Amino acid sequence: MFDHTSNLDLTECGFAIRGHLAFFFEGSLDLQVFNLEKSRWFKLSTTFQPDQFMKYWFPNSRLRKFAIQCVNGRIYVFGGKNMESLLGCDLLLELDLVTRQWRRISGSYPSPKASFAGPGPRVGACSWVNPDKSKIFIMNGHADLLQAGAMGQYVPSENHMYDDIWSWDLAEKRWTKEKSHGNRPAPRSEMAAIYVRIAIFAVSHSDY
Repeated sequence: MFDHTSNLDLTECGFAIRGHLAFFFEGSLDLQVFNLEKSRWFKLSTTFQPDQFMKYWFPNSRLRKFAIQCVNGRIYVFGGKNMESLLGCDLLLELDLVTRQWRRISGSYPSPKASFAGPGPRVGACSWVNPDKSKIFIMNGHADLLQAGAMGQYVPSENHMYDDIWSWDLAEKRWTKEKSHGNRPAPRSEMAAIYVRIAIFAVSHSDY
């Protein structure tokens, strides 16, 4: 392991896998990448294209508890929180691994506004990609009202737990709220999830 990874804090962050490369993201424009074949780390520097809804990249405080996927040569990051947005955010970011540039494709930062057009601001959601790699799915998670309230960003009584499922269409670039059938998990967050073609298994410590 190279020296520049010796102080990495891996808690509540995530990896996106593409081939033999594992991309570690923690909110920085510099991603740490682990080559699974050579067992070596290296750094990937990226840039960010601002727009009216996200005028600057995240500050020094790390992003945590986001959902991350790699599909079609791009990395997608949804939700998560840092010190500027303890409630969680509804931001969907895309990193083109060819141009090495990030851009916002949905949501806003740091202050999301309520909307029925996409998933609400959240942390701890799980995600997966469908077999034909045309959609990214987001499931459950919670809005961290208690921590945001403790820092004066909100006045809470309890956290808001989600029980919804949303999909982002990569071609049409839009959110769809999905309908579920049969018995589904109760609202939960920060759970382990496994997608196996025709089924999603979501398990949290409350199930044990």
